[in-house]
Amino acid sequence: MKMKAASVLVRTYLALFLVLAAASTMFPQEAREASEELHALFDAAWAWELKENPLAATAVGVHDYDDRLPSVTPEALGAAPTPSESSCVGY
Repeated sequence: MKMKAASVLVRTYLALFLVLAAASTMFPQEAREASEELHALFDAAWAWELKENPLAATAVGVHDYDDRLPSVTPEALGAAPTPSESSCVGY
């Protein structure tokens, strides 16, 4: 389930990137603002991923979650939030 959500997230980012790339040639100021918003979305998604996966955070050098391990109970695995359900996609 988590891989499916990640795949959807990657496709969404790719689509947004392509739209921004096309718009950057027509509307430089708007493209710059859209790019800043997209980067804010990337930052929020990355922060969400680190919080939800403390082992990955440690592996990439972010030690804010070193005192945590992900839950592997059936309830936690079934109730794991997806990026679209979290606060990172509030744009």
